[in-house]
Amino acid sequence: MPFILNAELSVTKHPFYLSVTEINVDSKTKKIQVSCKVFTDDLQQGLHHWLQKAVNLEKKSPSNDSLLARYAKQYLQVFVSKNEIDFTYLGYEIEEEAVWFYLEGSAKNIGNEMKVIHQLLCHAIPTQSNLIHCTFNKTRQSHKLNCPEKEIVFRF
Repeated sequence: MPFILNAELSVTKHPFYLSVTEINVDSKTKKIQVSCKVFTDDLQQGLHHWLQKAVNLEKKSPSNDSLLARYAKQYLQVFVSKNEIDFTYLGYEIEEEAVWFYLEGSAKNIGNEMKVIHQLLCHAIPTQSNLIHCTFNKTRQSHKLNCPEKEIVFRF
C-alpha cells in the first residue's frame, strides 16, 4: 500500500507562538543590549505578512539583515528615562528552529524605569506571546505580553 503525504500535513505547526526577548541594561556603561529569539517559521510568516513577499532567513544575506533591522525598529521599542533608545542592529543567527537577532544602544540618562513596546509578530499571529526578561544592574524582571497587549513598564 503506497504512502501518500498530504501537502497540508507537511507544514510544521506548533501549539504556541512565543518569542523571548532579553534586555540587559548596564548603568555604568549606559549600554542596552537586546537579543530576541523567535521561531524561524513564525518570523518568516510575520515578515511575509508585513512585506507581502516570501522571506527565507536561512540564507544569510545583507538584504535579510536590512529587513530584520527595519522590522525590529518598527515592532520593538525601548524607552529609558522616557527617551527612546536608538538601537544599532548587530545581526542574526539561526539556532535549530529559531532565529536570534541582536540590537545594541545607549542612553544618556539611566533612571530606574524602562518602558518596552513589543509587538513582534502580533500583526500576523493573533495568538503570539512575547516574553520579556529585563536585567537592570543584575536585577532581573520578566513579563509576558499576549497580543494585542504590547507595552510593559519595568521599575527598578
